[in-house]
Amino acid sequence: MRVRCGITEEPKNCHAVGPTHRTIPEPLPGAPGDRQHPAGPVSIFGDELPGVEVLAKTECLNPGGSLKDRPVLSMVLAALADGQLQPGKTILDSSSGNAGIAYAMVGRIIGYPVEIVIPNNASTERKKRLLTHGAQLIYTDALKGYDEALREVHRRHDTDADTQHYFFCDQYSNENNWRAHYETTAVEILEQTGGRLTHIVAGVGTGGTVTGLGRRLKEHDPTIRLICVLPEVFPGIEGLKPLGPGDIVPRSWTRPSSTSGSQSQVRTRTRCVAG
Repeated sequence: MRVRCGITEEPKNCHAVGPTHRTIPEPLPGAPGDRQHPAGPVSIFGDELPGVEVLAKTECLNPGGSLKDRPVLSMVLAALADGQLQPGKTILDSSSGNAGIAYAMVGRIIGYPVEIVIPNNASTERKKRLLTHGAQLIYTDALKGYDEALREVHRRHDTDADTQHYFFCDQYSNENNWRAHYETTAVEILEQTGGRLTHIVAGVGTGGTVTGLGRRLKEHDPTIRLICVLPEVFPGIEGLKPLGPGDIVPRSWTRPSSTSGSQSQVRTRTRCVAG
């Protein structure tokens, strides 16, 4: 029996801008939850790990080009449904790039302005995509890392307490972040592997992906190990975030129950999440 290992990835954006509507659209082909994100074989580890079948989940097929479409759509639609997001408000959050693109795209479709706090070293293509969707960008000092963008978005939200101009989505503590992966990403992985997997590898940013995957996959099989790519310090890679002493830790992040040593295949600090 071959070991199955799944890798979730967030490739660079690859899809065009969609139309603008003020009503919530029907799901697009390839939209989150539409089961159109295949897990394809990766042969790069064939010689090193001949007994391991490695699959990569192609999240670039989301309309915004990344995994972040799933939680952003979930969070925004939930806010519309429960009345937190009302006409006249601006959607506010911080992002290293991909979530911001998802906010800008969804906000443009449903007719809500979007304001994103983003580190100044975000890639040029992400900045262009955000601006193309009509988002307003607030840049923070790249040398202060992504945590400075988080501090700035909270400063703006706190200052807004009286006027309530913003709907602060707060992907770092919004439970619909991890729920989106529990309800869609993990279910697709189980369907696409027939439930026959032993490990899954994912990077940690907000913690929503690994928390949602960990909870759902371990309901299916408690022995599945979730390997989290956790840099010791900010690596300058969009989407990865250190969670050590002095770093801001997302509320949506489920703390690991055990620690494994550095994995030779990953070459960064990794931990195994148990639930």
